[in-house]
Amino acid sequence: MTATLAKIWADLKADPDEYFRRGFRRFYNTIETLAGECEEGQTVLDLGGDRRDFAKYPNTATNGFGHYFRRLGLDYTGISYHDLDLRFDRLPFADDSFDIVTSWETIEHLFTYPPGGMLSFDGVLHHWREAHRVLKPEGLFLVATRNRFCPLTFQHMRDGIIPQCYIHGVKDGQLVGGHAREFTASELLAIARITETYPHASTLCRSSLDPSMERRLAALRPTIETFLGRELSADELGDSIYLMGRKAGQTALG
Repeated sequence: MTATLAKIWADLKADPDEYFRRGFRRFYNTIETLAGECEEGQTVLDLGGDRRDFAKYPNTATNGFGHYFRRLGLDYTGISYHDLDLRFDRLPFADDSFDIVTSWETIEHLFTYPPGGMLSFDGVLHHWREAHRVLKPEGLFLVATRNRFCPLTFQHMRDGIIPQCYIHGVKDGQLVGGHAREFTASELLAIARITETYPHASTLCRSSLDPSMERRLAALRPTIETFLGRELSADELGDSIYLMGRKAGQTALG
């Protein structure tokens, strides 16, 4: 597996897709995290991932997540926003269908805006419960998202960038979507608890930043901790947060 991961790292760095040019470190961290939890031949549903088969369309398929999941030996299925609205729609799969369900940097886009301008968690919770429904007993739910509270957030504030969300832009006369709201580790654990889905969920914080930004943030950390009056916790150090939870197994009768 070590050799496979090394090749995936090299290939992601060289991948011509614009998506991986901007985020190959973050995606590799997810693949590496998953590699320690999965077994060859398992079925995986990626919510927010590929819409097309990268193996058949290597020069045209965008966001070729499936190509890299398959190299871990996984039987990959992807659902993206082109297929259905993950905030509202029911997934087109039976209960207990997949060994693994992943959601890579998708959950932060799934908030809804009911009348009155309030930000609602309804879409996030729907996506979460549907992922749980199609997951097999004892199956793995792996969520990867950007960390809302970390040194990068404070650096963005110093740079005059709105923290916790991505600024919406305009391209070809159309609004470009961004992150409605990002998450902390404690918030993801709270969702697992509130939905009663993953009673023993855990979180992992990782950095996907290049070395120059890492040095910049390391120099900023003492200032952050002085401002807060405490040290940053392990879940507040990296720019990415992972939640991993196992669906409860079937209870034996009799």
